[in-house]
Amino acid sequence: MSRHNLLPNEATLEEDLIDFDEEDPFENDERVRSIVMRGVDLKEYSTQIEAQLKQVEQESINDYTRESSNLVFLHQQIESCDSILETMQNLLTGFQSDLGNISEEIKYLQDQSTSLSIKIRNRQMVGNKLSTFIDRIILPPPLIRHICENEVNESFLEYLLALTKKMEFSSEQRSKQVLSVLDVEPDLERLRVKASSKIREFLLQKIYGFARPNIDIHHIQQGLLKFKYFYSFLSQYSIDVAVEVRSSYQEIQSKLSFGSFRNFLLGLLKLLLEIGNTQDRE
Repeated sequence: MSRHNLLPNEATLEEDLIDFDEEDPFENDERVRSIVMRGVDLKEYSTQIEAQLKQVEQESINDYTRESSNLVFLHQQIESCDSILETMQNLLTGFQSDLGNISEEIKYLQDQSTSLSIKIRNRQMVGNKLSTFIDRIILPPPLIRHICENEVNESFLEYLLALTKKMEFSSEQRSKQVLSVLDVEPDLERLRVKASSKIREFLLQKIYGFARPNIDIHHIQQGLLKFKYFYSFLSQYSIDVAVEVRSSYQEIQSKLSFGSFRNFLLGLLKLLLEIGNTQDRE
């Protein structure tokens, strides 16, 4: 059968079928193959599809036209949002810059705080040492009053010990070439001389008390033992006075010993004479 003897529909179908033998981009499309197998006219089908597309396009245009005011409003909203976001970005950028500055200030304040803490700690250490130094070198009024005005007794001994500590501390600081002790040394020297003078009078009075008749020497000696530090103070800070006190004590004790021994010998001689006289009478 020749191609010219075919019916028009058959010829068209044949042409469509023959087209499958050529390389067609829709050859593997299942929807196209299904339409062709059903004998649908592709031109008519494409015309329908094109009409539908135009209709959809027109409807889309109409929808867009109807929503144009909303789209304009939406566009304006978007632009407003963009402006707000830009403003927010600028604010955040400024805020970030401010945070950076604040961070630097915080770091500076932390460094300053650390430096001040170190300075305060150093000042406290110096203050404590200075306070201790002042307490040990200063001469409080009660100490001066008791050494200069009060009588020598057990209370005087307490203040004499305090004076000794201050004199020892002054001597120690002088060896370290601490110039501030030079201000207090004249007062210490006056107190030393005054204390030595009062101790001398007190000890000599006690020593001369041994010479009184009918005195309990042992009792006086026991009383002097409570004030043995007085002589130690004189031996360390007033050697000449210590020598005088020792010499006076030795002299008094020598006289007392000599007197006691003489009285003992006289008593013994008297006893011997009495025994001799008794024997002569017999």
